[in-house]
Amino acid sequence: MPRPPVFLPRAEVERRVGLGRSAIYKPIKEGTFPCAIPDLDTASGWWLKSEIEAWQQQRIASRGIDKRGMSTSMGDKAKAPDFSYESGACAYTWRREWDSNPRKV
Repeated sequence: MPRPPVFLPRAEVERRVGLGRSAIYKPIKEGTFPCAIPDLDTASGWWLKSEIEAWQQQRIASRGIDKRGMSTSMGDKAKAPDFSYESGACAYTWRREWDSNPRKV
């Protein structure tokens, strides 16, 4: 039986990746960071933990460092996992829709 997905709020994503809000949303727009999944009830976004971890592994692999934090062979770069975030503007599309029709709380 598959495990249910684990969702992370933006503050937790910031903590895990060491980037601030604008440093996260810019790569989302560029398609190099996982998109948030909008929560229309609270006007916030949630990220899949598995996508954040995959992004971190991709960054590690592109530096030539293995999962244990050890450098790979002399000067050779490890091949990064082959995936991309083709719908990079998804969070911005959602944000524009939300900004044009804000709810009063």
